[in-house]
Amino acid sequence: MENEKLLSRAGAATRLGIPESTVYQLVRRGELRALRVGRVLRFEAAALDAWKQAQSTAAEPATLKAPALSAADAAEPGGRLLLALLAEMRTVNRLLTRVLNRGGRA
Repeated sequence: MENEKLLSRAGAATRLGIPESTVYQLVRRGELRALRVGRVLRFEAAALDAWKQAQSTAAEPATLKAPALSAADAAEPGGRLLLALLAEMRTVNRLLTRVLNRGGRA
């Protein structure tokens, strides 16, 4: 870091491709490292690149797979209920995936 130029919040936002307000929120939540120089935040380019790399290689949430059912399965007692339950599970899975991809916000 000795000869490395520190970036401003605007420079960090440009490098990461996100709004400046998001940069500030990430710093406040402790997700992005910053140095405080007086009253302003400064960012190391290497730290920004590492954060961006970590975001792009984050594992995608696993998708639940419902077992395949035949028409004979649906005809069994409780078969319709099972099909309805599996359809509901798919809906819940889609909703949970969306929430997880948005960082916990619905």
